[in-house]
Amino acid sequence: MSRLTARERLLRLLALIPWVASRGGATVDEIAERFDYPRAALLRDLQEVVFMVGVHPFTPDCLIEVDVDADRVVHIRYADWFSRPLALDTREAAALFTAGRAVAATLFDGEGGAGADDALRGPLVRALAKLAPRVGPGAGEAVDIRLGTASDEILHALRDAVEHRRRVRIEYFASSRSELTERVIEPGRMFSSAGNWYVAAWCERAGGPRVFRVDRIRSLEPLGDQARHPRVDGIDRAFTPDETTPRVDLVVDPGGAWVAEQYPVERHEVDDEGRHHIRLAVADRPWLERLVLRLGDNLVAASGDEPYTDPVALGREAARRILERYAADRS
Repeated sequence: MSRLTARERLLRLLALIPWVASRGGATVDEIAERFDYPRAALLRDLQEVVFMVGVHPFTPDCLIEVDVDADRVVHIRYADWFSRPLALDTREAAALFTAGRAVAATLFDGEGGAGADDALRGPLVRALAKLAPRVGPGAGEAVDIRLGTASDEILHALRDAVEHRRRVRIEYFASSRSELTERVIEPGRMFSSAGNWYVAAWCERAGGPRVFRVDRIRSLEPLGDQARHPRVDGIDRAFTPDETTPRVDLVVDPGGAWVAEQYPVERHEVDDEGRHHIRLAVADRPWLERLVLRLGDNLVAASGDEPYTDPVALGREAARRILERYAADRS
């Protein structure tokens, strides 16, 4: 298989460690097949990474023990430290408290009173009240979380549509085309990503599932009738490509390897010269232009499907527009 990114390796290790430990051991071949992990990389990560996982002062009782016997059976035993009750430090508690406040903000109606989300809001508010002292005095007043600039009225209307499976009509600004469109959608799920709220929905205009950024919904009108298509669920990313989505192939030097860590890629290989060959789907032209500009001299070569056959040329064109705009603003 292709070389795993650091993120992919971490996710697989987090999954396989408890699986092996709970079984009392498993062969290298079993683990490699179950978790789609190249055998050589698996052995290296088990013996050079997992074996060194622990806490200060890194004595044997504070490290995970990994043993690969002569029959290539892997045994993983947790250190004594892991049997102790878990406790959050101040930073972890603050992060959890902040995330909880962000979710709680979506469970209140537009007037701040009781609404349809009471059953969800109550337990969450009580949990946050218990967590607040761990964060510090005045945490409730100091932490104010708002994702994006989405309208509270639209957020709550979408949540109501998701809960009751209702159709709504929206005016939506598509930034990639600088176009305001009217759509009838059936909201199926709301989620947050990169500081913004999104709704995954069936879109009648597109004839299939689409993801909409909530702060780009200019207006919303509940239609009152029931959804007519299966609920759109299982989407938790702002961009979900399909077989019709254009792909690009990038060759970057080590300084551009961050692309494979930051974005979901479909292929990532490293050649003998240390260059990274990356294939990924393109959300829209502005996104690709920004990516090429960010890579700069780290981009060695690039090609892609129509209409992105020459990503480098797109980057040059974007740079030219930026310079012209900058010159115009200064004149």
